[in-house]
Amino acid sequence: MKRMNTRIVSQKEPEFVHSLREATATLGGDAGYFMMRTQDEGKDVHHVLLACDARWGFEYAASDCSSNDPWFRYAMGNSAPVRSTDVFCQSGREQAVVELAATYGFGRAALFPAPSPQGRSRVALLVIGSRDSNVWHRFESTAYRAEARNIAMALHESWVDKLRDDFIQSSELSALDIRILELELQGLRTKAIARHLGSTNASVNSRIQRMNNKLHVTNRRSAALRSQELGLVCPGDFQDRQAR
Repeated sequence: MKRMNTRIVSQKEPEFVHSLREATATLGGDAGYFMMRTQDEGKDVHHVLLACDARWGFEYAASDCSSNDPWFRYAMGNSAPVRSTDVFCQSGREQAVVELAATYGFGRAALFPAPSPQGRSRVALLVIGSRDSNVWHRFESTAYRAEARNIAMALHESWVDKLRDDFIQSSELSALDIRILELELQGLRTKAIARHLGSTNASVNSRIQRMNNKLHVTNRRSAALRSQELGLVCPGDFQDRQAR
């Protein structure tokens, strides 16, 4: 199984950690974490926010647990909240990930997936662990599950906004760059893009090369996919404008 990159961001983003701690307390938890998967140059990257013992996050990353995480596997294919005990392990490695989580406050946990908009590969998961059995009675409440799901979605969108802002700031993309990425997502090649922009092939290729250098990617398809992942562009944007 391919190795994935897990980034523990608790130390670098205190405002997000504060929001997660508030969410954990609101939902009656003693420990919580929020995980989101994005893609960077075609590779899966897991971002992890911690409202629990930090050692859990660093052990998770060091052991490459994201490749064998049954809870995140569940979130990739399901949107309904679920108790951790209702997600069955498919291998000894998955069982080891669950046992590791249990040692850091997630022996009994509630899972709240936060799926991304259709057509994007982002997946996010809020996990709340609690020693209080009353939390599991609250889990039966539709209102409780709805509140937790809303919190998970809010964390998801806030973190994506942060990644998008960082991406724009670091890449210094112009409106024309974004337009080229939109056309790339439509499947257009250099000649067609130049025709749409009233430009030349050489000018388009030069701008694409500069974009690739800014974004630290090897080709324009990777640049377009990364922009789509962060919601800067989507395949329908150009078509929508053409239809007006």
